[in-house]
Amino acid sequence: MKYSVDTYRLYQSEKYFAHTVRIHVRMKDEVDINVLDKAVNTAIKRYPYFAVRVTVDEDGGYILVPNDRKIVVIPTAEKMPMIGSSSINDHLLFVDCSGKDIFFNISHTMCGGRGFQPWVMTNVYEYVKEKNNVEPLAPEIRKPDSDLLPGETEEPTMDMLTTEEPIYKRKTQKVPVLGMDYLKSVYIPIKRNPNYMVVTVNQQDLLKISKVNDSSVLSLFFILFARTLDRVFPAKDRIIVGEAAHNLRESVGLPNTHCDFLSHVYVEYDRDSLKDDLEKLGTITRGQIILQTDPTVSHAAFKY
Repeated sequence: MKYSVDTYRLYQSEKYFAHTVRIHVRMKDEVDINVLDKAVNTAIKRYPYFAVRVTVDEDGGYILVPNDRKIVVIPTAEKMPMIGSSSINDHLLFVDCSGKDIFFNISHTMCGGRGFQPWVMTNVYEYVKEKNNVEPLAPEIRKPDSDLLPGETEEPTMDMLTTEEPIYKRKTQKVPVLGMDYLKSVYIPIKRNPNYMVVTVNQQDLLKISKVNDSSVLSLFFILFARTLDRVFPAKDRIIVGEAAHNLRESVGLPNTHCDFLSHVYVEYDRDSLKDDLEKLGTITRGQIILQTDPTVSHAAFKY
C-alpha cells in the first residue's frame, strides 16, 4: 500500500522537516521521571497504532509497522532527539519532563490533536495512579487494559463523503496573507518582534458571556481575536478571517477513529462590522459556523 491517511505527509512536507506535535501538561507537583517512564510504557499498550516505526514496503511506499521497543522518557534538554531516530528507538513519539512539566512529543503524520488527546489522558491517568498509589475515578479515560473502540483504527476515505448538494455556498472574499511580513521575519532577524503571553480565562465567565451574547466559545474567540487584530494592524487589509478546523469523523460514521479527516470553517469580518455589538457579532459568527459544519457543506469543502 503506497499511500494511507497515516503516512501521506511523509511524501511531502515531512521529507524535509518534521511536524512534531508537542503537548504540554503541567502537574501540581514535581514530576518523578521514573514513575513517568513506567506510566508512559504502560499507557502505550492501549494505543498499538502509535507504537510504530516507519519502513519502506516492496512497492517503495512508506508504511508504519509495529515497534515493541521501549518508549523513551528523558529530561527536557536544549537539543531534543529527532522523531523516528534511533535515539528514541525509532518511535514516532517520545516524552520529556522538567520540574512540574511533562511534554508529549508525537509525529503529526499519524493524526492531530483529537487523535492524540486520549493517549495523553491515559498517560496522565497512569502517572497519577502510579505516583499516588490510587485508582482515580475517571470513567471517560481509556485504560491500558481496555479494548479498542469500534472503528478506532479505521481510516476514513473519500467515498464516505456525502454526494448531496450543499445547502449553502460561502461567498469568499480575497483572503489576506501576510506573506511579506512572514518572509521578513524569517530572513531578517531584526524584523522579528515576537510577543507571546499566557492568557488565563475563567471557564465559567467565558461560558456566561457566550450564552448572554448568543455565541459559543469558538465564535467568541473569533470575535475577540478579530477585534484585537483590527487594533494591532489598523493599516492592513480590510478583511480579517477567522479559521478553524472541523473534524468530519462523526459525519462519515467514524466517530472513534484516531485519524484526521478535516475540513475548515471560515468567518470573514469587514473592519466596519467589528464595530457591531457583541451579540450581533456572536449571532453572525455562530450562524456561519453552523452552516459550514453541515455535512453537505463541509464535505463539499473537503472535496474541493
